[in-house]
Amino acid sequence: MRNISKYIVPVLFFLMVGFVSCDMLRTAEQDAMPIVKPNETYPLIESFTLDNTGPIVEGDTLVYTLKMNRPIDRSLTFTPVVKEQTTLVEGEDFDIDGVITIDPWETEGKMVVYTYADIKPEDDQNLALSLTINSLAEKHLVSPDNVFPVIETTVGNLVSPNLTLDVHWDVDIDLGELGVYPTSVNTDFDAIISTATGFDINDPWATDVGIYDGATGNHPEHIELAPGKLPDGEYVLWFDLWSNGFAGYGNTTNIPVFVHAYQVGTDFDVWIAQDPSNIVNANEPGADDEGGYANNAVLAKITIAGSKFTVANYEDVVQGSTKSGKAKTPRPLILKDNVARRGLSR
Repeated sequence: MRNISKYIVPVLFFLMVGFVSCDMLRTAEQDAMPIVKPNETYPLIESFTLDNTGPIVEGDTLVYTLKMNRPIDRSLTFTPVVKEQTTLVEGEDFDIDGVITIDPWETEGKMVVYTYADIKPEDDQNLALSLTINSLAEKHLVSPDNVFPVIETTVGNLVSPNLTLDVHWDVDIDLGELGVYPTSVNTDFDAIISTATGFDINDPWATDVGIYDGATGNHPEHIELAPGKLPDGEYVLWFDLWSNGFAGYGNTTNIPVFVHAYQVGTDFDVWIAQDPSNIVNANEPGADDEGGYANNAVLAKITIAGSKFTVANYEDVVQGSTKSGKAKTPRPLILKDNVARRGLSR
């Protein structure tokens, strides 16, 4: 018995060690272990800053810079987070252009945010942005001590010194069995500005000022009068029917033309109807159509006095005036949802 027990004890010892080892392996498989172990060599956020200096107003483009305190051999991607302090509406008042990417062996990345101007006057608003890392693998490449800062920015109301004139003519034309079609797509009006002195609606081109003509083929036609670009005096805004896709179909629907006159960021915002005595019929050809002829009408009258614009209708009834602007050369505006981000958010 002593000889047998001499071998049994070591065997039992190794069996127990084996069971314990297997149990430890199973426990290790269940534990969540980091991909890498953070230590003092892993990068920390050094700064998250806004590059723009000075007052920020709607329409400004904002540039954010993220800096790490040391480079690593892999890229890092930081996703912007809109914080609850934000009173602007993403997609309407601003858009974030992408993420911040820091390339391998670099320590800096940038992000652009576009803010948009709108017509209405409003109080200052707030934009608060922070960052996060969504990739699990990338989270283990930086120190767990990283704190993602929040940048809060006050965005002021933009008051433009310019007078904006948008010329509209959108109405549906019913061609019976052929269907219903919008004039905004199938008819082309041009908006022209002439001096009031010597103006004759039967020969309006004789006093055309030669600049600011809205003749792009777009709807609406967009004219933006800046202070100092035209001499002080009185001017006439009129339209010319360039082409009409409904001509020849015998339709008798009228196509009224309106001008929307406003100053961005102020309460000056009016709609003015054309002179009804010169309203265009949907069957009439435009100047560029076969058998076409000049078809013109007065939309509005504008008086310029320094940086102030006063707008009247075709009967010389004043509709309102813009606030005087001090800017001699207005900066470009970024406006939402028109051609190339140059329209209006509402």
